[in-house]
Amino acid sequence: MAMTLEEYQLAARRTDQVPLTDGEGGQEGRERALMVPLLGLAGEAGSLLTEYKKWLREGKAYVLFRDQVAEELGDVLWYVTNLADKAGLTLDEVAHRNLAKVRGRWRIPEESGLFGPQLLDEQCPEHEQLPRHFTVEIREHRGAGRTQASVTFNGSQFGDSLTDNAY
Repeated sequence: MAMTLEEYQLAARRTDQVPLTDGEGGQEGRERALMVPLLGLAGEAGSLLTEYKKWLREGKAYVLFRDQVAEELGDVLWYVTNLADKAGLTLDEVAHRNLAKVRGRWRIPEESGLFGPQLLDEQCPEHEQLPRHFTVEIREHRGAGRTQASVTFNGSQFGDSLTDNAY
């Protein structure tokens, strides 16, 4: 049975034993409501590591690995959902923000169909785009008691020679 993130979040919300309430318990109650899922998330991450350790140690003989990982990931998902709820976020929003971050970090190509434009100038005409590949070379020249540096961009002089002001 397929389930959306929104459906999961609504169902998980009904199982929260330490809900975040506005008036009840004051600051201590709010801290407890947040600390329980934070500690739970840390504990489940440890459980995932334990499963991985067992798989490393036992290899293919550890036939429960997939099932155990599925169970632990389900627990991680519940705690993530609980924290998102208490922060006023939807899982959909969290997922979209995360994919945007990953897209920017790994430059997943637009043609993958997963994301929109990757480069800020990608929608500009080609003659207005920054070059996609180039070579910059900086060379130091010493003589006449001074040090200068020249910069070339794709083999052509770029700007004026730079002098070393360190003296």
